[in-house]
Amino acid sequence: MARYWVYVNHPNNKALIHEAECSFCNDGRGMADDKSRWNGEWHGPFAEPSAALSKANTFGKNDTRWCGHCTRRIEIGR
Repeated sequence: MARYWVYVNHPNNKALIHEAECSFCNDGRGMADDKSRWNGEWHGPFAEPSAALSKANTFGKNDTRWCGHCTRRIEIGR
């Protein structure tokens, strides 16, 4: 079963939805496994993409969307 995370990037005013397997997400640890919240923070996991989208929308960011890497994975069925 897929899991989903929301990364809220404060300086860039965006909230991105990721699949847990995404290399940028790394199951909510990010790429550098950096626990610092200077740039942003992870929220989740969520069992359904709709729950992740609902959470992402609560932050009121100008750019709220799926991660481009995850979108490509979904489109080609990986």
